[in-house]
Amino acid sequence: MNKAAKIMVVDDDMTSRDLVTNYLKKEGYEVIQAENGKKCLELLKRFTPDLLLLDVMMPEMNGFDVCKVLRQDEKTFHLPIVMLTALSEKMDRVKSIEFGADDFLSKPFDKSELIARVRSLLKIKFQHHQIIQAAKMSAVATLSNGVSHEFNNILAGIDGWAQVALSQKKEEVYLKAMDFIRKSCKKGENLVKGLQDYSTTPYDSNVRPVLTDINKLLTELLDMFRAQFESRHIELKVNYGELPEIYTNKRGIQEVFLNIITNARDALDNKPGKIIIKTFLKDNKIGISFNDTGSGIAPGFIDKVFEPFYTTKGSLGVSKVPGSGLGLYISYGIIKSQGGHIEVKSHLGKGSTFTVYLVRREA
Repeated sequence: MNKAAKIMVVDDDMTSRDLVTNYLKKEGYEVIQAENGKKCLELLKRFTPDLLLLDVMMPEMNGFDVCKVLRQDEKTFHLPIVMLTALSEKMDRVKSIEFGADDFLSKPFDKSELIARVRSLLKIKFQHHQIIQAAKMSAVATLSNGVSHEFNNILAGIDGWAQVALSQKKEEVYLKAMDFIRKSCKKGENLVKGLQDYSTTPYDSNVRPVLTDINKLLTELLDMFRAQFESRHIELKVNYGELPEIYTNKRGIQEVFLNIITNARDALDNKPGKIIIKTFLKDNKIGISFNDTGSGIAPGFIDKVFEPFYTTKGSLGVSKVPGSGLGLYISYGIIKSQGGHIEVKSHLGKGSTFTVYLVRREA
């Protein structure tokens, strides 16, 4: 894993830059250099490293400012950053963490300590990637199940109309059947497209914000659940508010909605119930609330629902459906990377409400 890792070293002092580069190359890492903060940001538009070693004291744009910019960009939000600083004051070290650095080293630093910090952060990055991939597989399996239900309905409808047309042999019946079949094929095409949207992880570095209609995105996703809801006697109510289109990570937001809707469905424990979804504007943010009348979450566990591998399914004695404990953790990370947040309210035995807030931003 580590031998193939790519590391960017950013330092205005060429001697320090070359020294660190030499240390890293001897360990088998691939290294790219940047002589200042602005050059670093330019290179990151074309090159995505696995880790960034960033000097604090640089002219024009210091390390703190670079770190702040990187933490506001979804492409570099999860990029591990180690600040290299000659500053010794405690507040300066605290400032590094506050601006989003994962770790820091004081100059002059020991070679063995540098390599140890690099290895540790790369290991954490790799484990985080594994968690995301596990959640991705779970999400795709859930979505595929919904798509298969919908395709069965589509095929049954097509077969039924084809038999009617063949048996009656009337022109108006033929025309009606062909119209139904054409619309059904289009619906099937949309289902396949929706499934393909999950072929890349929402943290893929190539993902760029696209103009997204949140109401339309929700409608398309809910179409994949309707057959499941009907078979489980789940009443779905959707209240769409008037929303502007926003630039966002569409694939990531789809996965967030998928995870929350799936949780709402499972919270009903295969019993009749309701899922109520609303979209609205609040304080110039787009809100999407998901309410279910399911089992709810025990008060002492609400603060833990976004922790990795912590599940609200089966572990609290309120749901019989097992869960991986990854869906909400991934969802939280995706929304946070977009500058938004998720709120949760729940009453044990009465249900839960998850509300996603997305910021309106430029492309």
